[in-house]
Amino acid sequence: MHRISNSKRRKFEDKKPVKNGREQQKMQWQDEEISSEEDYEGQDPAESEDDSDDLEESAESKRLRLAKQYLSHMKADNDESVDGSEEEEHTAMVSSKLKATRMRSKGELFEDFVPFFSNIDAESCTRRDLSGHQGTVTCVALTKDECSVVSGSKDNSVIKWDVETGSKCELRPRWNKESEFQSCKGEVLSVAVTHDGRYIASGGRDNSVRIYDSRQKYSEIKELKGHRDAVTSLCFRMDSYTLFSGSLDRCIKHWDINEMAYIETMFGHQDGINSLDCWTKEKPLSASSDRSVRLWKVAEETHLVFRGHKSNIDCVQYLTDTSFVSAGQDGALHLWKDAQKVPVRSVPAAHGLSAHGGGATWVSSLATVKMSNIVATGSMDGFVRLWSASAEDRQMSRVCEFEMPGCINALAITPRLLVAGCGKEHKYGRWFNMKGSLNKLRLIRFDSLLAEQENDEDDDSSDNSSSMGSGHDSSASCSGESDDDDDDVSN
Repeated sequence: MHRISNSKRRKFEDKKPVKNGREQQKMQWQDEEISSEEDYEGQDPAESEDDSDDLEESAESKRLRLAKQYLSHMKADNDESVDGSEEEEHTAMVSSKLKATRMRSKGELFEDFVPFFSNIDAESCTRRDLSGHQGTVTCVALTKDECSVVSGSKDNSVIKWDVETGSKCELRPRWNKESEFQSCKGEVLSVAVTHDGRYIASGGRDNSVRIYDSRQKYSEIKELKGHRDAVTSLCFRMDSYTLFSGSLDRCIKHWDINEMAYIETMFGHQDGINSLDCWTKEKPLSASSDRSVRLWKVAEETHLVFRGHKSNIDCVQYLTDTSFVSAGQDGALHLWKDAQKVPVRSVPAAHGLSAHGGGATWVSSLATVKMSNIVATGSMDGFVRLWSASAEDRQMSRVCEFEMPGCINALAITPRLLVAGCGKEHKYGRWFNMKGSLNKLRLIRFDSLLAEQENDEDDDSSDNSSSMGSGHDSSASCSGESDDDDDDVSN
């Protein structure tokens, strides 16, 4: 590249016209960028060659350094194989627990709780009765953190309970002739709570869906109208504010609680809807008095029909993403797969025959531990029964039962807690009336028993890991003992 000397550049600048201040500064800056021969007069040409050699040597040294590091790591692994294996086992254990927690929060982890509930002693469980409703408890909903329970009753009230302390917060008071402020114009038949516990929805005989702020007392913030008959069932999609409501008007309505807005109405049932459930996908399940269960594919605007019951179906619940259970007034408990339109397994008369005659005892409530194999059913026979169910293995059998007087109209269950809404009457009618103080919310806690089992499993895993670490020595001692025994026999 040809360089302009400083003397020639000065002569060239003297001949240029005079510029203003800004252009002069710009010219000066450009002059500074132009190098001249004088700048290279004091530099040794060998230095530039050394710089290029340094670049080449740095690349070679980098490769050499990486090779030495690799060899040192290999040597360290060989020298500390025992310590490294223990650290790897610990890291793998922590990683598996974190992965399980993440999958559980997303509803993707399947867990087997049958061994735990099979060995449980019903009398050793912690029980608590929560009294506050004057009428029959018709519905319950448990928050995701298992700290609060919401219940509705025939006395028109909606109450939020604290599981630990048993304290209550009335979102709507019970019906009172002398009070001008009423919770509803009719009985409360269904409740649901969002994943974060912020919003609570209730539906009943007043044909409306009411939204409450769970953080305040008497905190109705919105009334959603549209149904033409009693709202019998509500469910939120997991980790969202998407709400589905079912009614005796044979319709299912889709709501967005984040915007407090109506989205669409789904038609198909030929009679009133008694139960709804939804899980991770936007595919709600519905059970109706038309003796059918329907799986709604909202995005595709289609639905599947499942038939198998001989009478009204009162409840349906998801078990996994691809299987669900249903029960009703015929007393049968059915296990379904979403790819088959007939039950893969059925248990007739799941709660025995009725003491008053007329066939099998109605199954009035149903709950499942999502993404597991545990199903809970309730009836008017005074028992809550837990079942082991697997659609893949086509099996369903009873695991254990808990005595619980009254008509069990609603259930909610987790691996640590069972909640039952009991009363003197069935939630939908007054065909019978039991005697006694039965209008209660009953809680059974398994957390202490589950904690003991988890501690035992941790101890077993630690013992196994320690035995694996000392496996070489133990095998050597065993081989030595066997040699001694052989010598004794030969002698």
